[in-house]
Amino acid sequence: MAKFNHIVALATETKASWSNIDQARFHFMNPNGLWAEKVASDAQVAELVDLGKANYGVIIAYGSGNLFAMLELLKLCESGRVNGIELSVVLEMLRADIAKANQFVAEHQ
Repeated sequence: MAKFNHIVALATETKASWSNIDQARFHFMNPNGLWAEKVASDAQVAELVDLGKANYGVIIAYGSGNLFAMLELLKLCESGRVNGIELSVVLEMLRADIAKANQFVAEHQ
């Protein structure tokens, strides 16, 4: 239980010694993981819409409507065993979604 608590609450980054499921849980539950980064990015996109600097469609393209990678990470966390290639692909998709949203926000502030 101590390892789980460390992964989901205390760790600041993943470690090479962690299993695939541990890495997936870090990115899903830890405030330093990609899930939290995507939620923060979604909030910035929504703020642009609220301020009238972008139309509502960007929420679907870059914000909280762009859920595919997040839902795939959730599926990995719910499964008993996580394939390393699947995990790598999902994490890369999340990183790409975050980067695109951050670029859009930077261009429209």
